[in-house]
Amino acid sequence: GIAGEGAAALILRRQEDLTGPEAVCLVGLNAHAKLSALELPAQAPDLLISSGTGRPDPDRRLCTTLARISATHITGSQALTGILSGAPSLVDILLGRAALLAQHAPPVAGLTEPVVPELPFLRQEQPAPLRTVAVLNRDDNGFSACYQLALGAARS
Repeated sequence: GIAGEGAAALILRRQEDLTGPEAVCLVGLNAHAKLSALELPAQAPDLLISSGTGRPDPDRRLCTTLARISATHITGSQALTGILSGAPSLVDILLGRAALLAQHAPPVAGLTEPVVPELPFLRQEQPAPLRTVAVLNRDDNGFSACYQLALGAARS
């Protein structure tokens, strides 16, 4: 391991193999080298989780893509985690799963002035009827990915 680095793992199972009253499933994944060419969810998700750069111009360009998704709520974990070069999307997928199970949309910590105030960035936690979450992230190398999670009934 690398000093100061953490470790995480995510185990994926097919929806038909899950048990219990409800399950969170990965229902979509796509990636592309160009953010502008990334295939986005066909249906607007209840919650969108994304990470910015902290620089206004690149974040405004990112917001152009976020606006195309038309999510009900937008949040991100980067204000709490810092820049995670190894697995930023994994952390955001775990945040999305937790939000779906808790039925709470978490805020962007410390957000006071979004670069695009028209977008529905969350400034405080709020209960929300969440059924779907999209995670949109760009790696350090510029590669982009969009993950889609859904809360749905599993086999009992």
